[in-house]
Amino acid sequence: PPEHHVRLNFDAIKESRAAKAETKQAGRAELKIISADKSLVEVPNNDTPEFAVRVASERIVLEALEAHATQIDLLPASREGAYAVSLLIDGVRSKGEPLPPADAAKVMDFWKQCAGLAIDDRRRLQKGDLQIERHEVKTPIHLTTQGGQGGMRLTMLLNPAKQVRRKIEDMGLLDNQLEDLQALVDEGLGVVLLSAPPDNGRTTLMYRVVKMHDAYTRNVQTIELDMQDSLEGIRENLVDQTEQDQEFSRLVRSIFRRDPDVVAIAELDSDAASEIASADLD
Repeated sequence: PPEHHVRLNFDAIKESRAAKAETKQAGRAELKIISADKSLVEVPNNDTPEFAVRVASERIVLEALEAHATQIDLLPASREGAYAVSLLIDGVRSKGEPLPPADAAKVMDFWKQCAGLAIDDRRRLQKGDLQIERHEVKTPIHLTTQGGQGGMRLTMLLNPAKQVRRKIEDMGLLDNQLEDLQALVDEGLGVVLLSAPPDNGRTTLMYRVVKMHDAYTRNVQTIELDMQDSLEGIRENLVDQTEQDQEFSRLVRSIFRRDPDVVAIAELDSDAASEIASADLD
């Protein structure tokens, strides 16, 4: 039928590409940014230095959206102090163009301000949330900053809740692996270790395994450093990372003493944490 005919208008395609190139060159603010306090971040006048920072900050996110990236990292790339943008696309890192330290600092400060974080604090771990909108599509962003020996690092998770919402059948497990996993859940005893390389689905897998338990007939809890989604019927406990070692140990012991049926611990990155978990389970 005529309404299903496919037509290619090369002139229109050419004009669209030219318009995009012109937009990038002219430097226009294309994103609607909603800050942590739910207020709209106004676009500065285009003849001010703040406008140039806004455009440069948006460009990083726009490139990530175009590439369907799930994570953006702005981090030190060399001993000379240069920074680089790294995009996570389907679990694979893609390096972007380097940025001078001064420009990188301005971009990070812009996003920190949007997320309601302390701009002057460049070493302490900080976390915040904001939202962007483009073409009526809203994208929540979870932002994390922390300083190190090489300088400050900024990480932006694009729509983190959506990234971890997958059915167990869509996790890429073989049929026999699914059967073995279901058997472990049904047994409900012992310790099950879930492992994966960084940024390769470990949190998604943990959430899916936790949801395989009936949270309405059993006491199911999690201990997390960074919550990426709200799990219905499950009590999620957030660790205060400002006192990570002491707070983590205390929280684990406290939860185990309440006799829960299932506890999912998101991170076991120290011998002490592992010993605490094993000791309380005995």
